[in-house]
Amino acid sequence: MIQLKNVVNYIKKHELILLYLMIFVFIIYALLTATLNTNKMMNLVFSILFIGLVIYGFFVAYKSEENMQLKRLKLLEWDSIAVIIGVVLTFSLVEYLSVPVIIASAAVGLAGHFLIKNYEVAIYCGSFAGMISPFIFNFGEVLILAFFAALYFMFTKRIFKGYGGKLGTTAFLASVTTAFILNKSFFTLDISSDFYLLFIISILGVISTYLVQHNLKQTAVMASATTSIVFAGVLFVLDINVIYSAIFFTASFIGMTNKIVIPNTYVAFISAIVLAVVFYLFEPYFNGAGGKMGMMAFTSVVITTSILKINQLFIKDDIPE
Repeated sequence: MIQLKNVVNYIKKHELILLYLMIFVFIIYALLTATLNTNKMMNLVFSILFIGLVIYGFFVAYKSEENMQLKRLKLLEWDSIAVIIGVVLTFSLVEYLSVPVIIASAAVGLAGHFLIKNYEVAIYCGSFAGMISPFIFNFGEVLILAFFAALYFMFTKRIFKGYGGKLGTTAFLASVTTAFILNKSFFTLDISSDFYLLFIISILGVISTYLVQHNLKQTAVMASATTSIVFAGVLFVLDINVIYSAIFFTASFIGMTNKIVIPNTYVAFISAIVLAVVFYLFEPYFNGAGGKMGMMAFTSVVITTSILKINQLFIKDDIPE
């Protein structure tokens, strides 16, 4: 019989790779969902290509942190409470006050920045999980989601540091886990959007947020929430398709990436192009899931880092400043 002590020791010894595998499985699951359900050859080609780039991107990220000493995991910290608060506040704004979901999430992020800045990241993460559709989860079920969001946040905050979209990916993990436990399903919808407009707004969202963070010296949360709430507010007043607010919000998460991962606006531009394609592939799937946008942004950042590494290995040209 396997002793519990041996299992615990194994987990401690291989904690880093297990954390990477946890996120990797969810990302590949999402990509496979898009791949196996498409009947468009171009979508299939891009999906398969992206799966390969994600695999390589995870390998590159893991090798860079392989010898990193992980901080001791503490699940009962104020960060975990902040995540739960972010979930509940965002869901409540949407469900009970009919606030548009993107504006609700961005507003909660801004509130975290101005009121309890030390926990703004955790609150913003929770806000992404709180974007879960009220047509899928009721308030009691959202509390279960909030628990998993806090749990995953505490597990994953020690890895992929500086990667935009990681917070939303954490929320996506919580959404999928909770949906699986409660036997819920997300929506598959035939969404109509202008493919070329997605590219333009993706570029605008990434670059504007990236510049606000790095040139105006704002926190990543402040940069993303401010640019997104302004853009979403304008489109809401003009009654323009909410999908374009969604692509901007998603792009803003890439703009949250630090300069170690995305060193300049040239690379940020590449990531925006990648995101536009990723967003287009995922449009029909996982609708109503909290964190879907962050998952798409994180996937795009991983793919971009993969492209940069391949460039260094085979082309050996420096990336322009």
